[in-house]
Amino acid sequence: MTPRFHQLPIPVPPMLEDSLGYQGHARWVAFYWTPYGDELCYHDGAREADGSWHAWLTFTRHPRIAPYLEPYQLGNSEEAARHWLLLDRERPVLSVGDAAAIESFLRQQLLNPPSPAPEYVDIPTLLQILRQRASRPVDPYTVQQMMEREDQLVQALATWLDSQTPDPEQ
Repeated sequence: MTPRFHQLPIPVPPMLEDSLGYQGHARWVAFYWTPYGDELCYHDGAREADGSWHAWLTFTRHPRIAPYLEPYQLGNSEEAARHWLLLDRERPVLSVGDAAAIESFLRQQLLNPPSPAPEYVDIPTLLQILRQRASRPVDPYTVQQMMEREDQLVQALATWLDSQTPDPEQ
């Protein structure tokens, strides 16, 4: 890990990135709160999207985690994040650092992608795929299943935090 990031003494819940909504394959992924839409965002250097705000608040406000994050400005409803929480999914380790430095670090992942290289699709094929996806009706059952899955992950995250993380006041 590069010295410009501060490694946190926080054990990483095994379901952390899944509960926060990250489904990618990058080794490093960052999480932060944005006032633009008032959402959790994740960023892996190639992809940036909204994550699960419920899981983020469960994690960052947990009494055994919050004291370690308190010195950092990870974003809130009124202010953009000055720091990002960086997860090394391979080790697993959490670090925190300046938002611009972490974003630059994440973009370096693109220069050395893991093998095999991703497949690229030509523009007409991509447009056809997007049209097919856009024309599919929203299935309320699928949406309900996704919401139930998120609730299960958040509950598993809270349970793990309660049982595994040492209390910083001890």
